[in-house]
Amino acid sequence: DNLGDWSSDVCSSDLLTLSISFIHTLMYLFYTCSALKLPFPTFLKKSLTKLQITQFLVGGASESLSSKVQH
Repeated sequence: DNLGDWSSDVCSSDLLTLSISFIHTLMYLFYTCSALKLPFPTFLKKSLTKLQITQFLVGGASESLSSKVQH
């Protein structure tokens, strides 16, 4: 049964890491396009902050719940 707990922690952690990487990739792509005066999709530009905040809140809640379940 401990293996099942470990595997769900790894999946949750991997998903959080993947979401952080995805958001940061979009952010750095936006910064690069801005610096080079290249166009960047308006809908993504407007969504970046919302995506960051959502990812931060979901990640924080996930880690908080994970630490409470382990104790």
